[in-house]
Amino acid sequence: MDSTVTTYYHCISRCVRRAFLCGEGCEHRKQWIEDRQPLEASEDWVSACLKDAKWVGETRQRLNSLGWFMKCLKEPLARMANKEDGCKGTFFEGRYKSIAILDEEALLTTLAYVDLNLVAAGLAKTAEESAHTSVKARVDHCREQGTLDEVVNQPTDRTKHDEGLEDQAFWLVPIADRRPQFSVGSVQFSDSMQRESDGGGVSTANAARSAQVS
Repeated sequence: MDSTVTTYYHCISRCVRRAFLCGEGCEHRKQWIEDRQPLEASEDWVSACLKDAKWVGETRQRLNSLGWFMKCLKEPLARMANKEDGCKGTFFEGRYKSIAILDEEALLTTLAYVDLNLVAAGLAKTAEESAHTSVKARVDHCREQGTLDEVVNQPTDRTKHDEGLEDQAFWLVPIADRRPQFSVGSVQFSDSMQRESDGGGVSTANAARSAQVS
């Protein structure tokens, strides 16, 4: 992973025989991923490790390796799934796919695609109701903080002074589509859709919209 190019990657790994890790009655396994917790590290343990130059060098390489990250993510999941299924052997295919996300537009498009997966599959009516997604996590956070209505009802003409509320609520995008709208005949467009129709390329909005129907 070259952090000078990008620090964001969309990683995909298939199960063997095209099985489903979290589907077909195994939806509860999604919680396994959310329940991953970092190991506790005492100051004495850290101090002892830092004295080992070989360990430090190896650990730095691993922290910069997508392959190592995927191994650490998939191995315990595979063990738990095999134990639950009463079987042994490989659970994931050997190779995974990683897609570099090079700019903010691509990042938002990817996150929208992920958050809309359950909607596209017909398992949720709205993104805010999709369990185990960042959208639902942000909505739940706002509810806990008592700021959900305030976030939803922000004026469309807000200034930079008003953006702090969304930052505090961990929003990447508001719940509602607040992009400037205009009409051509009976069809409504957003600015980004207009750029696409003018030959400006595929927009984030269109990519997210396509994800809903793909």
